[in-house]
Amino acid sequence: MFRNIGGLMGPMDETVGMQKWNKGPNVTVTVVWIDPTNVIAATYDILIDASAEFTHYRPPLNQPLRPGVWNVRILHNWSPVAEIRFLIVPLAYNKHQPIRQ
Repeated sequence: MFRNIGGLMGPMDETVGMQKWNKGPNVTVTVVWIDPTNVIAATYDILIDASAEFTHYRPPLNQPLRPGVWNVRILHNWSPVAEIRFLIVPLAYNKHQPIRQ
């Protein structure tokens, strides 16, 4: 998961998952994006070709993203293979102006 040098993402940012794979047989994995309230926001299957070193995908998440700690889990045969957590910070400014009620 990467977005910028500071690593901060806001509710209106687009997310992209990128995975690096070791050499091995063709496999299918399931990627699950879980929001801060433990609701599955997106899920999809990826077929990993034996020759693939990297895969990436832009999940169909609804914006604005819910602020808080998100989880992305990669499952193979419903067993966890990898997990990463990232933070979506609340939006305080929009177009260099503070958000007001």
